[in-house]
Amino acid sequence: MIRVGTDTLYGINAIAAPGGVIEQNPAGDSLAKGTKVTFRAVPLDGWAFEGWSGDHTGTDPSYTITSLISNVSLNATFRFTSTDSTLYEGENTKMFNSIAESTNSGFSGTGYANFNNETGSSVEFAVCVSSDGEKNVVITFANGSSADRPVSVSVNGSVIINSLSFNPTGAWTTWNTKEVSINLNKGINSIKFTSLTSDGDPNIDKIEFKRAVSVRSGSVSDKPVITFDPAGFTIQTYCPGKEVQIQMHTIDGKTVLNRKLISGSGSRQFRLPVHMIDNGVYILRVKAGNVASVKTVHVLK
Repeated sequence: MIRVGTDTLYGINAIAAPGGVIEQNPAGDSLAKGTKVTFRAVPLDGWAFEGWSGDHTGTDPSYTITSLISNVSLNATFRFTSTDSTLYEGENTKMFNSIAESTNSGFSGTGYANFNNETGSSVEFAVCVSSDGEKNVVITFANGSSADRPVSVSVNGSVIINSLSFNPTGAWTTWNTKEVSINLNKGINSIKFTSLTSDGDPNIDKIEFKRAVSVRSGSVSDKPVITFDPAGFTIQTYCPGKEVQIQMHTIDGKTVLNRKLISGSGSRQFRLPVHMIDNGVYILRVKAGNVASVKTVHVLK
C-alpha cells in the first residue's frame, strides 16, 4: 500500500504462467482503494486454464474484487492440450507492445507477430517438450527493412542469447528461417524474443522444433516416418521397402520438382535443389508408403 496525496493505492501483481494471459480491468499495477477490478485468465490456442493461486484460488477463469482493500497477488496456470508440440504460431503468443497481424502474405496459420518499433517490445511463446535437453528451434521471420534487427532470447525468464540478429529478407512478404539451439526442461517452457533497438524485431511467423529421426531395426514398427528441416531444405524419411515420392509446386499449381527415391532398407535423406528453383513460396508434398506430408516452403537465396 502507498499513499498519493489523500489517495490510498494498492499494488496489483498478476502473473500468467506460460500458456495464457491475464486480462485486467481496469489495468494498472496499482489501483485506488475501493476500486472494482476484474481479472480474466485467457488461454492461448492449444492450452486450457487450470486455476488461480495466491490471494485467490479456484478454476473459474474470471475473478472480481468488488472493492479493493489490500494489495493483490495472483497467479494463473495453464495446461497444454494440443496434439502438436513441435510447431508454435507467432500470432498465438503473449505479447508486450506487439500485435497479431495478417497484412503481409506468405505466413502460415492465421497471421504472425509484429513487434512495435521500440526497444523492449516482445513476444513470448509457451511450448511443451517431452524431454530435458538441447533443442534445435527454427524461427520463420520476415525483415523488410534494410538493417539487421537484433533481439535477446530468454527461456523461462532467463536471458540465454544476449543478441540474436535477423538479417533483411528483401520484403515483408519474403520469409526466411534462422535456427538456434536452446536448452529446455521437460514439460512447459517459455521462449521470449525482446527487441534490442528502437526499430523493433522482425515479424515472426512461427517457431518449429526439428524432429529427430532414428534408424530403426527390423524388430521395431515399420510405419513410415517423414520429417522436413526448413533451415537446411532437407527431407529425411524412414520407410523400409517403400518408394518415396517428392513433389514441389508453385502456389498456382506449376510443378517445379518431381522426384522418386527407390525403395530402401532404412533412413534416407534428400536435400531440395533450391539452387535450381526461383525465390518464392512453394507447396512440398512427400509420400512414403501410405504416409504423406505437405509443407509450405519459402525459398530465398
